[in-house]
Amino acid sequence: QRSDPASEFVQRVTIVLVGPPGEGKSTQGNLLATGGSRIVAPAFQVSDGFESLASPVAYADFEFEGVYHRIIDTTGVFAGPANMADRLASCASYAAGGIDAFVFVLRKGRFTDELFDQLMAFQDAAGPGSLSRTVVAFTHCGRETMEQLIARCRQSQNQRLRDVVSRIPAIVGSESQLPARYAGDRSALLAATAGVCRAQRGAAKPTPMDPAEVRRALREMSREVEGLASSERRVLLREKMRGCEAGLASLAAVRAALQEARENQRREDSSRDERHVLVDEVRLADLEVQRMRGAAESLTARGASARRPHALSCCTPSCQDACTPCGDVIQEILFDFRKERETEIQRGFERADALAQAPSEAEVRLPPQYQQQQQQRRKSEEEQQQQQQSQQQQQQSQQQQQQPQQQRQQQQHQQQQSQQLQQPPVAPQEAQGYPVYDATNVGFWPAQPAVDPAYADYITNGLVPQMAMPTVPHAAWPQPKIPQPPPQPAAEPESLYGIGMPQTAWLRSWFPTAAART
Repeated sequence: QRSDPASEFVQRVTIVLVGPPGEGKSTQGNLLATGGSRIVAPAFQVSDGFESLASPVAYADFEFEGVYHRIIDTTGVFAGPANMADRLASCASYAAGGIDAFVFVLRKGRFTDELFDQLMAFQDAAGPGSLSRTVVAFTHCGRETMEQLIARCRQSQNQRLRDVVSRIPAIVGSESQLPARYAGDRSALLAATAGVCRAQRGAAKPTPMDPAEVRRALREMSREVEGLASSERRVLLREKMRGCEAGLASLAAVRAALQEARENQRREDSSRDERHVLVDEVRLADLEVQRMRGAAESLTARGASARRPHALSCCTPSCQDACTPCGDVIQEILFDFRKERETEIQRGFERADALAQAPSEAEVRLPPQYQQQQQQRRKSEEEQQQQQQSQQQQQQSQQQQQQPQQQRQQQQHQQQQSQQLQQPPVAPQEAQGYPVYDATNVGFWPAQPAVDPAYADYITNGLVPQMAMPTVPHAAWPQPKIPQPPPQPAAEPESLYGIGMPQTAWLRSWFPTAAART
């Protein structure tokens, strides 16, 4: 009855065989359907290779201890989540009452992370609650008994295997090369599925995922992966996506990895923004410090107590300086403002120091590259300041050295000018063949030079004793004024009015002023 899905049995148990290809899935199905009998034709075609056969779904019906069973063998289930959802959805047409139990077939050996991921991928495709209805069947167990196998799995150091043992309801083992084990292995496996059915009685049966929904989820995750800013994360998640498409990873694992990548990306973006904000705050603090330092230097240079007139016009009419009430209020305002600014700047520097020394989770240390840049910039600024200070000191020393010399030169120049103004110019006795002017011998000039009339009186009156004059025609020179001797008074009689007193003596005695004038 492998081709008639309409044939139904009363109280039938539906079991679906799943697992990677080449693990003995079809052999396990034949063991359950025929009990390993060589007389009955095998229900499922067995392949020795690791490739799945062409038939997507095959099933077989049988009775065991009065209970009817249907075994459904799936091929190509682990060719990707979409293909897995397609195959499990096709199994639903052969299970009218739903799937009662899953048998996950694995070859006994090392339980790797890849096998664990395949089991998780199967859980995603089969639907929520599918692992609670899954029995893990290990093949090629040899002569190891069921009890030994279960004990070894529970005591294993493999964390993945212990995790699987804690999640699934039962573990069984089988060996197809030992006919003596056929009956016992078949009974143990069917007893495990019967226990699953009893434990899940009344519970909703798992519903496989919609293949269209799986493909949509894969497309969305692929777009999110390509939208990540970090190239390294994109490469890692692409590998995860390829593993999921190949059936080697679950959708849940890819979602978890993508969520972690988004969280890391968000954390890095937040850290980068905080670093930018911190850099801006430090830069603004530096600018504020520079402005305050410049203001302090300016006040120091001008004198902290000096006040400009009419600096504050708080009164009407405006005072020459701030009056006492206004000055007190203004001083309080300025003091409060200065204290607030100093507190803000101090807090900013404390916060920057705390971030640089012991960053918390929300505050990240500045990158080494920025720290090096800051150190280099500060070092260069210090060197520039030192150079400027040294240049200013040199200039001041040069000015101090040059200032006495300049003062001496200015004093010498002023002395020379004062001496030149005090000493009149003296002409030489003979200057380039010109005749010498002599105030005492003005009548014997061989020739008279042309002189400015404004200076003629000075020359003619003898104010300039000696002067070299060029030879010019005599007619062009003005005639000098020769001083004449005062006229002599006429002889007076020896007496006036017969009193025997000279006339002039009498006049001087009565009119001293007039006599002096005379």
